[in-house]
Amino acid sequence: MGNCRLRGLICCTKTVSYTKNSYHNFFSFSNHIIEYWYDLHNRWLFVSGHSIPVQYQHIKNDTNNEWIYHSTANALSYYKERVSQIYTIGWLSARLIVDTCSQHLEYDLDDFLSTFTIGLHHTNTLIIPSLPIIISCWSIQSKQWFPTDAHIMLRVIDSNGDEQILTMQSPVTFRLQHQK
Repeated sequence: MGNCRLRGLICCTKTVSYTKNSYHNFFSFSNHIIEYWYDLHNRWLFVSGHSIPVQYQHIKNDTNNEWIYHSTANALSYYKERVSQIYTIGWLSARLIVDTCSQHLEYDLDDFLSTFTIGLHHTNTLIIPSLPIIISCWSIQSKQWFPTDAHIMLRVIDSNGDEQILTMQSPVTFRLQHQK
């Protein structure tokens, strides 16, 4: 009789374990479907004080976010306010130059910038994203990332036709153009 109870207990334990695993797998699958449906896997948050963006779906707590980038739409927007105006960067051309200890790389940013938009709430003072944020958006879009010790510069032809060399520490010098 004890052997029968032991087998019943084992069967009950396995049934409970199987039910919990099935529930967990179903919940996880449902969660992935919802994230895919709302395109959350293509939204990236720029958290204040951090240098690398984090995918929206991987943040569960309240963080101090400044910008959110939606890679499907190639759109950056200020996270803290409702977007009321869409802008583009007023560069005629841009080239990213990356120097590491072992190689020199150059990337054309023109295709990226031709569809890149910045959504802001229109106030008297516009909050403009920094160069590292714009380069991070390009990195997300192109899936090209660089070591932290890389020297990164931008060779830009601005809206006046003047060539500028910008580093990641350069103050923001571009003008936003209102998109019609």
